[in-house]
Amino acid sequence: MNNLDIDEKIVFNIVNTYLDIGNAKDCGGDWKIRCPFHSPDNDPSFYINKYNGIFYCFGCQIKGNLIQLIMKIKKCTFEEAYKEIGDPDINSKIKHRISNKILHIVDNSSIKELKQEDESNISYIKYKNKEECPKYLLGRLEWETIDHFQLGYTCFEKYKGRIIIPIFRKNHIVGFVARDYMDQDPKYLFPFNFKKSNYIFNDKALEEEIILVEGTFDAMSMWEKGFQNSVAILGHDLSSEQLKILCAFNIKRIVLCLDNDEKKQGNNAMITISKELKYLFPEIYIMDLISKDPADATKIEIEERYNKKRKV
Repeated sequence: MNNLDIDEKIVFNIVNTYLDIGNAKDCGGDWKIRCPFHSPDNDPSFYINKYNGIFYCFGCQIKGNLIQLIMKIKKCTFEEAYKEIGDPDINSKIKHRISNKILHIVDNSSIKELKQEDESNISYIKYKNKEECPKYLLGRLEWETIDHFQLGYTCFEKYKGRIIIPIFRKNHIVGFVARDYMDQDPKYLFPFNFKKSNYIFNDKALEEEIILVEGTFDAMSMWEKGFQNSVAILGHDLSSEQLKILCAFNIKRIVLCLDNDEKKQGNNAMITISKELKYLFPEIYIMDLISKDPADATKIEIEERYNKKRKV
């Protein structure tokens, strides 16, 4: 079994079905084949790994995993492509965990817009300069970061004494996190009916490589330290809807940088999430922090831990 928990026979069957394997050249762990996505390709430039189905074309630079290969060739949905590799030889535990999550994603593919009912008319005021910002906020983030993420406040009684951190989906505000800075409980509040598990904070950073963190301050702090491809899942767990969002982008590498707290919740989440992601994306890495979380870590620590990240 390979690191994607797919039997090599399944990879061969998929490749044999959709690619010109009869004219393939054996290159050790890869097959070298004419690219199915561009022509002419008289001097084959398409390589696909025999053991995990990861592919790359040196001609047109297209790349991805086995599921993405099927989706591109058949022009089918994620669910249809997944069923193509639904072989009983796939490790049953992995298949059960992943398929349950993926099928839930596909069955609930439309992300519902936020409906706040009694809070439907809430508006927030963006901080215009650092003089307007609470000392707590300036102690954690630079003004450039505060301005970039459009932080602010609201006069709505429920959210007084809290920093409003807007959450965007395709450049539209769909909700927010209200972070306390006056020792109120709870530390975080969300709008009525807002499901944080349906969204990813800083989704405009979803490109070929992303760094996955837990909280909004983690993502903003990472952005400030030069890692502007950081996104937050707003908690310890990666939900079905969030996984669907990730799968909609051409992501090749995911670096997990979750909290390193005393209860080890972040570490346990890291293990669980990495097992789910490695089945769907070509490269998964883990950053082992020394500090409690990315927001507490220095820029030097983040850079060092990134350079020492380990592959799953």
